Amino acid sequence: MTRPILVLWHVLWRVLWDVKWLISCCILLSPRLAFSHEGIVGVDNFYDGLFHPLFEPSHLLLPLSTGLFFGQQQLNNKRIISILFLIATTLGLFGSWFFINLKIETFLLIASALTGLLIAAHASALTPLMRFGYMGMAVVVGLSLGFDSAQETLSGTGQVLSLCGSGISFFILLTAPMLLSSYFNQKNWQKIGIRVMGSWIAASSVLVLTVLFTLNA
Repeated sequence: MTRPILVLWHVLWRVLWDVKWLISCCILLSPRLAFSHEGIVGVDNFYDGLFHPLFEPSHLLLPLSTGLFFGQQQLNNKRIISILFLIATTLGLFGSWFFINLKIETFLLIASALTGLLIAAHASALTPLMRFGYMGMAVVVGLSLGFDSAQETLSGTGQVLSLCGSGISFFILLTAPMLLSSYFNQKNWQKIGIRVMGSWIAASSVLVLTVLFTLNA
């Protein structure tokens, strides 16, 4: 039974590897979309903010990797972590109103890569001190995502609606993978799948960082 499962995961990994390179090529072909804070043409401001994280790699990869990591740790305070993340994200979104030109994509991508590596290595520490560390991690991630969410082309009510949409999107992007990795973390083949996703996120973050540094150079 174990051998067919390993073969299945090998095939899945090859598919994910091909998809990863496809996504990377798309980013290379459209760097302006991947690293800009401009709105999405053709939708109203709320849906613009709601879907904006899906089109910006740093805003997509960091909450996904953080959620997978928290779920992998089998924490019993996920509700507290989720609430702290929501509060921190809200404060960050409010602060972004005053720091529209704050550019921290590099920090977000490095954090995504490191978190992905932790998932791939299945690093686990459930000491009381580390539990507070995980809560602090949720706060830092929420604040960082919020601060980097303001769009340069929006102001007034439009900016408020866009930030509200982004906040909802960030919360879903963190809690959904957290619940997923927590539920599918019982059997060995399930744990392997979570680790594969972590390595995929880490590799994608490094590739996007390479593109970012190339564009800046």
